[in-house]
Amino acid sequence: MHGIRANHQRKKENRLVKITYERVFGDMADHKISTSVVEGYNNKMRQRISCLVRKTAAFSKSLQSHIAKLNIFQFKNNFIERKIEKDGLKKTKTRTPAMIEGIADHVWTWREFLMCNVSKYNI
Repeated sequence: MHGIRANHQRKKENRLVKITYERVFGDMADHKISTSVVEGYNNKMRQRISCLVRKTAAFSKSLQSHIAKLNIFQFKNNFIERKIEKDGLKKTKTRTPAMIEGIADHVWTWREFLMCNVSKYNI
């Protein structure tokens, strides 16, 4: 099993000062597992993709349509939306998650996304 462990650093009066994350491989103690990042991402999807909200008028009529909506959301989140990277207390850069992972070398535009020839990527 692998995952992310959140380490909470506190000062006097039990005030939270800093949270650091580290990748963990192997067995982890159950009380050390933090699901806040995953739950935050799930919340973001529910807020932005109306078919994921319960009892909505924007339901997906087919599984293919539902998957297409998820794919567009994930592409926008990973290739178009910039995230602020912080080094301590100061902001350093704004890059997309795809740029951080080395998958992309620039922030994509909607035009690039819509005009992209996916057959050259062997998808």
